Amino acid sequence: MEKPLRFFRFSRGDFYCFALGFPALALAGAGVSFAAMRSGVFPGIPVQTPESSAGWALAAISSLTAGCLEEGYFRVYLLDRLKKTGLGINQTAAAAVFLFSLCHWYEGLWGVVNAAAAGLVLSVLFIRFRSFYGIAFAHGLYNIGVYVFTALYFTFSPLR
Repeated sequence: MEKPLRFFRFSRGDFYCFALGFPALALAGAGVSFAAMRSGVFPGIPVQTPESSAGWALAAISSLTAGCLEEGYFRVYLLDRLKKTGLGINQTAAAAVFLFSLCHWYEGLWGVVNAAAAGLVLSVLFIRFRSFYGIAFAHGLYNIGVYVFTALYFTFSPLR
């Protein structure tokens, strides 16, 4: 029997999802970025980093909000709806990951690959722990990390 999803109540599974999810997303993102740079076909869309403290606050809020909204739709809602069609859990997760990655098409090929890797990690964690808060916070913090690492790269990289 599947463990019920509980909102407004944090559990140990939320902590596990975050503790496993955020490093896994960071490693997947770093791996995809490395592969993209090595391929020579990197650009995608440039990430504009905020230039003021108000801009950073807005980026943090929008990153966390996007993480919650995407996880709420692709993991909580879509996985449940697809499961009701009679698909097995692997097919359900694959369909959700595919749709999640397609929604990142505007980022280019490597954005789609990165979203597929992230979607796979987050789907596995959600299926295992049934934790919304853990994956939503990991996703949001990963999004913030993209801004932070982009700012650091353009500030300190001799390659820019």
